[in-house]
Amino acid sequence: MRLLTINADNGGCGKYRIFEPANAVVAQFPDIFVSHSRMIDISRAATYDAVIIQRPLSQGYAEAIPEMQRRGTKVIIDIDDDLTDVHPENHGYANLQPETSPRSNWEHALKACELADLVICSTDTLASKFKSAHGGSVVIN
Repeated sequence: MRLLTINADNGGCGKYRIFEPANAVVAQFPDIFVSHSRMIDISRAATYDAVIIQRPLSQGYAEAIPEMQRRGTKVIIDIDDDLTDVHPENHGYANLQPETSPRSNWEHALKACELADLVICSTDTLASKFKSAHGGSVVIN
């Protein structure tokens, strides 16, 4: 199996939600090949069995998911924060709002989750909000 991960950052979230779980999978199942990326590339993604996308805020993800699926790639989304309910005093608030950040915001993340084959969440509350129309969501802490 070939798995492509697209991490939102190289910090704590990327490490603990994407890199470390991928390393654990490879250690347990050596026949699984994992590659990492920071950007979506539909042609590249089509060469993988599945793509895991962390926190897909960009409009491009919601646009690319149907094409990746059409080419036979399963799409899995990882969400670990309620992006729809960030406090206005949070330093990242403006970057998540459709009004102030039209190309990258929580609405695109919700749409990407709806289109995905599966959504991985860190809590039941997130799983009820960010769910796939295809496979639902699963909680992995």
